Amino acid sequence: MKKKFISIIAALVLCLLAMPALAAGYGYWAQVQDERGNAITTGVQYQVFTVDTKTLATIYADKVGTAKTNPVTKTVFATDGKIKFWCAATTVDLLVTDTSGNQTFIEDFGYASQHAVTLARDASTAKTLLVPFAATTAANKVNSGYTVPTNYAVEDVLVEVTTAQATKTMNVGLYGGDTDGFLAGISCDATGFPLPVVNTTTKYGAFLAAADQSGSRLRMAKAFKLGDTNEISYEPVQSGGSSASGFIHLLLRRLR
Repeated sequence: MKKKFISIIAALVLCLLAMPALAAGYGYWAQVQDERGNAITTGVQYQVFTVDTKTLATIYADKVGTAKTNPVTKTVFATDGKIKFWCAATTVDLLVTDTSGNQTFIEDFGYASQHAVTLARDASTAKTLLVPFAATTAANKVNSGYTVPTNYAVEDVLVEVTTAQATKTMNVGLYGGDTDGFLAGISCDATGFPLPVVNTTTKYGAFLAAADQSGSRLRMAKAFKLGDTNEISYEPVQSGGSSASGFIHLLLRRLR
């Protein structure tokens, strides 16, 4: 009997040794739904951050550690049909956005306890689109993956710097269009909200300000109709890229 017991234990040990390590950590999943509880399975993108930072977390597609790109695109979300990833951390911060610019930001999102994310279909005329920007290695425009919804006007754009880098400035515009159309030369020297002005090199771009007959620049809004280039971009002005990161806040107004 003793020998049989030892044989069983030995077999279990060998099985455990043969099992693949769960390199990916903890499995997260959540169904995205509207305010009425209807499932949303397409047209959603999301980003996963380490808790209380603006740093993108390393995530995986499965429990054995297959890489998964973060941010997660609308195409990948449609394939999964829900939020689905693995991560070494037990909680993360989560930013979820749909194609109409509706968003929710969830802090301390837990893998074990939270399996539903409500994305309210906001019917108000005004909303804010939050677009994270990350460190870059070269002075190239970056497609943020976020778009201005059709039939909305961008009334103002603010940059929130959460990780600063001295002597670095950035532009905000449209990918495939005017890359400093919203903001040009915004400083990333310090954390906070560097404010653009109308008539200097740290300024509103051509989408949000234009010269009048006297040469003074006047503030205006940029409207987007169906078919317009609408992908938000950002770019560091200086060569060598930038380690600055944070958020771009687009203040939107629904037109109809």
